[in-house]
Amino acid sequence: RKKRKALKQKLDKHISDLGLSKRVIACDDFLTQDELVAVTKACDVYASLHRGEGFGLGIAEAMSLGIPALVTDYSAPTEFCNPNNSCPIPYKIVKVLDDQRDLEAYKSVKEWAEPDIDAAASALKRLYTDPEYRLRLGANAKKFIEEYFSTENFKKSIYEFLNPN
Repeated sequence: RKKRKALKQKLDKHISDLGLSKRVIACDDFLTQDELVAVTKACDVYASLHRGEGFGLGIAEAMSLGIPALVTDYSAPTEFCNPNNSCPIPYKIVKVLDDQRDLEAYKSVKEWAEPDIDAAASALKRLYTDPEYRLRLGANAKKFIEEYFSTENFKKSIYEFLNPN
């Protein structure tokens, strides 16, 4: 907890030093579903520079709202994030150091993806300086999620699973 608090304070200071306090929200608390949707809708970009991700529900939800996602090109989100609908960020697999395991859930993790921060910064800069690109990516993301995760496609996949012939 102390380490997380110190990291949050460091992040808040960086945000302030960069003059971004009115544009960047760094939240380290739990949000209700309504709060989460409201915060997501307010985003220009949804950034998920994860070291490993399950399904990536937050990413998919942001994309469904037409918000371009900047994501580590690793694990489950690669199933629905691609250069046409998001900003996949390259990574390296690195060994997890003992002092990096701040949550009990990570105690057994031996390695994870370390996103390329320079590539992420470059992608963010393009999203900021090229609004047409940002809007096109967001529109493509929304369309892809609506098609890929539609009720019709869900029913079809269940039918195919239950009737493999």
